[in-house]
This record gives sequence, C-alpha cells and structure tokens, in this order.
Amino acid sequence: MPPWGSAVPARVIAALGAAAVLLSPACSDQRTEAGPRPTDLQPLPLSVGEDAPINLSYVCGNRFVVSNAYRVPVSITYRVLGTSEEATAELEAAPDIDPAMSEVMIETRSRGTVVISLEGKPLVARRNDDTPCTPAAPATAVAATATTGAEAGQWTAPFFWPIIAVHLVLLPDDRVLTSGRKGIPQVWNPATGGFTAVPSPAWVFCSGFALLSDGRVLLAGGHISDNNGLPNITLFDANGGWSSSSAMARGRWYPTTTTLGNGDVVILAGRDEGAKDVPLPEVWSGGSVR
Repeated sequence: MPPWGSAVPARVIAALGAAAVLLSPACSDQRTEAGPRPTDLQPLPLSVGEDAPINLSYVCGNRFVVSNAYRVPVSITYRVLGTSEEATAELEAAPDIDPAMSEVMIETRSRGTVVISLEGKPLVARRNDDTPCTPAAPATAVAATATTGAEAGQWTAPFFWPIIAVHLVLLPDDRVLTSGRKGIPQVWNPATGGFTAVPSPAWVFCSGFALLSDGRVLLAGGHISDNNGLPNITLFDANGGWSSSSAMARGRWYPTTTTLGNGDVVILAGRDEGAKDVPLPEVWSGGSVR
C-alpha cells in the first residue's frame, strides 16, 4: 500500500463526508458551463502527478481514467483547457488489496488537455493524444531474415474491454478466456474484436488456471472474499461452456496450477476458506482430486 494510503489530509476527509459513490462513467455527467479560468493560461506541466495518490491517465478518444489511492472516497473536478467544459467525478476509497486504488473512466465532449482538481487545487494535467478507441484493421508485417521470413507483431490503438482482465488464457482456437474481480467472464476473439459473455458457475477470480491437453481450461479455487478461497474445480470448454469437477479438500485463493506431462494438474499453495495458507499439494487427475 502506498504511504499516502493511511495519511490523508484532514481537510480532505472533512470535505468528503459520507457521500455515496458509484464507479461508473455516469458519475461524471454533472457538467457546468463555468467558462475558462485564469489557470487555463498557464496549465500544469504534463509530467506532474506520476505515481501521485490521485492521478489521471489518457486512454483513447476523449477518455481518461482517474485513480484514487486514498482510503477515503474523493470527488474531483475536471476541466478541458481552453473550453467551458467542466464536470465532477466520484471515486471510491482505495481497497486494501492490490491494486490498491479505485478508478473511474471519464469521457469529455471536447478534445484537449484535461486538468483534474481537488478542493479547487489543480493536481494533474494530461494531454488528449487523439488515439482512436477502436482497433485498427489487422495488418501483417513480414520481417526478412538471412534465411527465412517471420511474421512480426504490431501494436493496435487501445480499445475498450467489458471487464478488467485480471486472468487471461489463450484457447486452442486462438480466442482468449478472461475473467476479473467484477463482471462476467468473457471470451475475446482477436480476429473480429468481439466479446462473448460466459457466466461461470463459481466466482473464479483468484483461481489458478491450467490448459489441459484436450483444450479445456481447468480453474482451481476461486473467490469467497479477500484471502478466502473456494475449494471448487471448474472447467471451461470453448465449445461446450462450463462444468464442475470434484472439489479439493480445502479452498484455495490464488493457488499455482501446473499441467504435468501425463495430463494431470498439480495444485499448490493458496489460502483456504479460513484465510490459512494451504501447505499440502493436491493433484487433479481425470476428473477427481487426490
């Protein structure tokens, strides 16, 4: 946890009160037409605010992400320099787990440098780099070598995902299974850019992932609450969806899973239902755990 997590200025706490907060772009539509301010003439340096407890990052289009590492909710004001656009955004208190910050996405109507302020004090300025929010058309680049040709990689512009992808697994058909702390697991198709929601029978956040020889994904453990793990063994088949196998002897939160040469999966460590470390390995083999 950053050092500012437990040392918030008293004036900030007093200003926050007990207001309810939503983590949603809808939190940022309280707009006013305040007009340009004198500070528009001398904006903050764009380097200010890196690794600060309240920060601003450019995403794409007119989208920015505001982050809060304080352990209390905050309400920030943001303005687009050179315009009359001004609005507020509400951020939840930072959680106690990694990443120890809350975030909210804002999207401005106007294009330009955005400045965020807390209690009237400008904190961070970030330039709008005019990056498209949709992926560019697939492009193939060939790098010539002395003997053979090899396909080279190429970055696309950033684009929106429906969840924060904490866990990702490349499936045999080149699609990607992904899940996060919140939201419904998704299968992403890089060829089309499309997402398919695949609701899981267990909360698979914090589970260990292993790819089986038949193309299925084994997920060991899962999430009850922070540091408390499920004993579930959950399987995902890209063609047939989810299924469940026999459970482990103890829950596991953030275990390590490794597929062995014979197709078995060894499951190590993690924390059980009572938040205790699990020292004894277990092995999943053909549908059962031993």
